[in-house]
Amino acid sequence: MLLLLIFLAKLTECKIFSSTFSLTPDDSWEYLSKFAMTIGQGEYSIKAQLVGPINKDSNDNLSIVSNIYIDTTWIDVPYLTDCKEKENLANRDAILLVPRNGQWSNTIEGRLKQNVRTRFWYFALSMCDVKEKYKVRVEIHFLNSNGEEFSAEDIGLQYVYPLILIIYFVFLFRNMLSIIWKFEKNDDIAINLVIFNGAIFTQFGAIFFKVIHLWIYWYNGKGFLVFDILHQVLEVISAIILTVLFILIANGWTLKYRDFPDADIYIPISMLIVSINLIVVAVGKISDDAYNKYTEYEGISAFFIVFFRILSWCWFIYVIKDLDNDRNKKITDFVFKFKVIVSVYFWSMPFLVIFSWVFEPYARKLIIALLSNLIQVIVFFYTAHLFSEKSQFYKISTLSKSVLPGSN
Repeated sequence: MLLLLIFLAKLTECKIFSSTFSLTPDDSWEYLSKFAMTIGQGEYSIKAQLVGPINKDSNDNLSIVSNIYIDTTWIDVPYLTDCKEKENLANRDAILLVPRNGQWSNTIEGRLKQNVRTRFWYFALSMCDVKEKYKVRVEIHFLNSNGEEFSAEDIGLQYVYPLILIIYFVFLFRNMLSIIWKFEKNDDIAINLVIFNGAIFTQFGAIFFKVIHLWIYWYNGKGFLVFDILHQVLEVISAIILTVLFILIANGWTLKYRDFPDADIYIPISMLIVSINLIVVAVGKISDDAYNKYTEYEGISAFFIVFFRILSWCWFIYVIKDLDNDRNKKITDFVFKFKVIVSVYFWSMPFLVIFSWVFEPYARKLIIALLSNLIQVIVFFYTAHLFSEKSQFYKISTLSKSVLPGSN
């Protein structure tokens, strides 16, 4: 199946952007999309169609201007309010003759050349003398200089994520074998292992859907939006499961007591956090192609993701303070290391986002994808070791104590 998808991906044509928007007397200029071209010569084509109001008997056309800006020029455009001023700054423009009868306009084709470095190109449509409201559908095809349909910030992700998927698959398979072995040995499955592997499984599912989305995108230039959303949703759920697990341990579960704490407290809180994060993901998807957004961790949605990470860390630090003051030196020694590792996990995303700003905008997405998943894998390995019978944590925890009748 994977080999078939790789083969289909080689048949790619170009990225396809499609959207519907309105041009009105008060809003006669509309940003459409951006595309990062690598060094060389890329291609684009653009056409438009009137959605409403349509006069099927008319032979007249609307004249809509296609505006294209290079990144160095674009810097000033968002701050301008006058439509004509925005048009005058365009590095390239052309007239789209859009039939009033609802048919597609002429197609404008062009090439975009960059000799020194990767450049972002920004696309917009305008109709500065518009007298009434028109609803317009526009379609743009992009093809990068290297022959790929991916914008420069996405190049490489189609190889990185399959590698990450393999790592998670091996890790999940290994853990499942361990659970089966422990069940056969003790005739019992520890709830901490179920929760932990739930986090791994949902993260594996997230990466799986991301890989499929990228390969479909590689093939048809559009991808499959549902898979991309599932990737983000499952990633959020995995992070929350891991967060709850760490907070439970910090609160003394498995160290001070064996029974699972009151689910009436943790489950509603977890569901509330999941719901809020899903709303944040939805808001983030709406603004995915914003002119000032180069990764998933920018804009208002990124602020909330970082905010919840920091808030979770504060919750973790608050509940672990009792273990910090424990008289058992073995516990306090473990708690210090545990607190450091978990703090690195919670703060990794805020620091990665800030660190990514050092790089060019087109490189940030790949940097964050690589480093965030590397940290995630390290944390998963650490937690797996934590629950293994060879770890210091296991030896001082209630997990090492038998629950069989008559045991000491």
